[in-house]
Amino acid sequence: MMIPIKRVWLAAFAGLVTLSVAGFATATSESSYPHKKPVRIVVPFGPGSTPDVLTRELAIRLDKKLGQTFVVENLAGASGISGTQTVTRAAPDGYTILAGTIGILAVNQFLYDNISYDVTKDLIPITLFTRNPNVLVVPASLPVDTVEDLIKLGKTRKDPLNYGSSGNGTSLHLAAELFKQKTGMPAVHVPYSKGVMNDLLAGRIDFVFYHISGALPLAQAGKLKILAVGTEKRWPILNQYPTFSEAGVGDFEAGGWIALMAPTGVPGDVVKTLSVAINDILTNDQVLREKFNAQGIEAGGGSPEELQAFIDNERNKWRQVIKTADIQANN
Repeated sequence: MMIPIKRVWLAAFAGLVTLSVAGFATATSESSYPHKKPVRIVVPFGPGSTPDVLTRELAIRLDKKLGQTFVVENLAGASGISGTQTVTRAAPDGYTILAGTIGILAVNQFLYDNISYDVTKDLIPITLFTRNPNVLVVPASLPVDTVEDLIKLGKTRKDPLNYGSSGNGTSLHLAAELFKQKTGMPAVHVPYSKGVMNDLLAGRIDFVFYHISGALPLAQAGKLKILAVGTEKRWPILNQYPTFSEAGVGDFEAGGWIALMAPTGVPGDVVKTLSVAINDILTNDQVLREKFNAQGIEAGGGSPEELQAFIDNERNKWRQVIKTADIQANN
């Protein structure tokens, strides 16, 4: 289903985005596209989802930057598998690209046996678009104030702590399992299709890994406590909260992300045109940066090679977490 590009404004809070675009020349309006037919960016999730909203903002700007029409196409279903399959089967001419997420590019292949494509062979990287770190949160009523407190409680309480997630095999579930594996703290998983935050606030579950945009307003209202942020370094917009490394849990990074990918075989000049243009937008579009800040989102950027290295690292990390926790898609 084709949906016309439209502006979608995000709720605001102040912040700062750090961008890494080393090694890139200034983008130009000159395009490698020989035809004026629309370029479709496939978002394997429904209209109004975070990947959809953010990708539409990018498409608007690519329209102007390259003088080429970019159209977002929502192909939701099967945990992003359906839309991704469409891209892998598309002609490798640059007129179909994918807005892929951590689940699509680094997790699904280890959860599902019936995927007809191989993301390591059938897709090539363009640019990392966004990153959105997870935060560890507990209800205000839980008698802990630090990660150390939570670990101590989890290891000494007679009944194990329980934690919620947005579903089995989701990034929030995997972040919690990584936390358990790093700390040795026992905890029971309670998957939700919806309502996980309501149950956390009511004290029916003990902790959750969650998105910054949803957690921060509740923390500011005193309804929950943010114990740590899943980034390597402190974020300026969340400078009051420690990283997991500072909290005593080393080598811990967890969060969602979106990357732009193309079918294998797309000409290198097309990939370069897209990558340079997107990097220029992420670097210089102050309005877009402010919208990202409003959701606690970090702009991406970087070369295709840097994106490939990032995805490889993510795949290796989450493959081990899934294997150790024996996570399967249907349980």
